[in-house]
Amino acid sequence: MRSLLCILNTIMVLLAVITASCQDNATPSAHAEHVTSTVTATMTLPSPELATPTGPVEASPTVPMTSTLLAATAPTVAATKIRPACTVIGQTWTSPIDGVELVCVPAGEFLMGAAETDLQADDDEKPQHQVYLDAFWIDRTEVTNANFLKCIDEGACQPEIFELSALTYTPYAVHPDYQEFPVLLYEVDVAAAYCQWAGRRLPTEAEWEKAARGTDGQRYPWGNTDLDCTKASYFGCENTLKPYDATGPRCGYSSYCRTTRVDDYLAGASPYGALNMVGNVWEWVADKYSPTYYAHSPSQNPTGPSEGEFGVRRGGGTKSLSSDLRVTSRASGQGHHYFDGQMGFRCAVSAK
Repeated sequence: MRSLLCILNTIMVLLAVITASCQDNATPSAHAEHVTSTVTATMTLPSPELATPTGPVEASPTVPMTSTLLAATAPTVAATKIRPACTVIGQTWTSPIDGVELVCVPAGEFLMGAAETDLQADDDEKPQHQVYLDAFWIDRTEVTNANFLKCIDEGACQPEIFELSALTYTPYAVHPDYQEFPVLLYEVDVAAAYCQWAGRRLPTEAEWEKAARGTDGQRYPWGNTDLDCTKASYFGCENTLKPYDATGPRCGYSSYCRTTRVDDYLAGASPYGALNMVGNVWEWVADKYSPTYYAHSPSQNPTGPSEGEFGVRRGGGTKSLSSDLRVTSRASGQGHHYFDGQMGFRCAVSAK
């Protein structure tokens, strides 16, 4: 009888334990509620600004990708070709607008102006001074007839004086044999308009000189060796002595043309690879002219006087004397320099 009572007591205890266990499983404890609440409060999605995509951004099959999230994570790509950084000599870049090749002129200092020992230098070329320039790109060659005609066709270039037709000869600008020759342009504002159309600008006088001579003050683009007709086109060279051709094109008010192709004279290239920086045609730059500007010009990125009656021309042309082909030589000219048949230009653009 006692054994039977023990068995019944054991059964009652077991039933009580099982019942309590079931109640515990059905009702979470206060500790369990706290843990669940903490996890829910701290589990947040990463911010889109902190996410770094490693490949193309794709929409999740379960979470739609909104335009806001795409804007925050996808890289920005310009609609046109982006010019690369200019960091070392030898880099080139081709403009997507006019197809011109540009050469890199890295940032840094250079010697600007003529040395006191240069007996051919005029006073406006002195004193020689250090100038720092930010990196920039400059056209490898002068702007050609072919490219300038594109600007005219698109209505961006509207020169007042520009010969497109004639009765007894084919004008220089449209002559098929002269399409890769430098355009002759007497209006500096139209030269600036072309550069703007092409996504660039006229170089400053300081940029032009650095691109022409490098950093160490050399006399010519190729160095300090003497000027000769294998390196540049100037007065007295064979191409400037061509016989008169009554049916040939005219260059400005000259009765014959003596320019050369813009890619001639590879031996006369500058340290950065720019061609015909001296000779062939004078080149407009962006600065106004002042004969005393060097005495007080800024030491960093000078842009010329704030005002002035005349512009600045650089480099000399096919009718110029050898002294005009020194890279420090400066010449002034009215913005509409109609009576000079050897005016051209090239463009530049900042590297950033």
